[in-house]
Amino acid sequence: MAGWMASAARGSPLLDLEALTRRPSALYLWGSSRSVVLRTLYAIARANDPEMYWFEIEAPPEAPPEPGPSQLGWIPQDHLFMVSRPEELRPVEPPEQKALFTVVRSDEPRDSVGEVTDFLTLPALAQETISRMATRPGSQVIVLANTDQLREYYPPNSTGFRHVLEPFLSAHLSPFLAGLAPPPNTRWAYDFVFEARAPSSSAWQEGSLVCEKALADSGFRPGDSIPFRSLPSVAAVFRSGTRRP
Repeated sequence: MAGWMASAARGSPLLDLEALTRRPSALYLWGSSRSVVLRTLYAIARANDPEMYWFEIEAPPEAPPEPGPSQLGWIPQDHLFMVSRPEELRPVEPPEQKALFTVVRSDEPRDSVGEVTDFLTLPALAQETISRMATRPGSQVIVLANTDQLREYYPPNSTGFRHVLEPFLSAHLSPFLAGLAPPPNTRWAYDFVFEARAPSSSAWQEGSLVCEKALADSGFRPGDSIPFRSLPSVAAVFRSGTRRP
């Protein structure tokens, strides 16, 4: 808390979140309320890229019916992708190393081969989106919501999962992911990890954004608990009710 107060006193950009994409960065947001998580995710992503691409895995039938940004029409249709089955976003089998020599020069460094492998392992939809967004200038955010339904398909450790994030970062995109409960072993693969702590959307004024991990020069400090009402982008989303902020 002391770190947040000191940053606020210096007029840090922390208070409106734009520091998160000063350079391409991977972010994970989690919480106990799916509605709170999705609205907070929308606020953070929109503060950094109003033209974000939003991918959302449909919530399970037992999830509370409170609508999120996609159901409320806040995401333009040409930037919204609803995925009905989590297995649609499972990774594909990596190509054999010898097959890569048809697309990578033989004298390329090993890192370049690794980058190509990481990219080709992504689901086809992710490959297509990266290719499309890489042509746009400026800070760009690609959102993936409800990722708690994907964990069984991806590496269970931070080192392995970082390879999933790297193709986005190499294309100068910032992947912002969110779900219920923190990813147990992969959360430290991200540059930023936050908890959206509030019991429900209607009780947002009691809520806070809790920082668990952050880049050193971002203005955020692990352990900071920042009230939602002190974050203009977040407060605007919750105050809007069902209207688009």
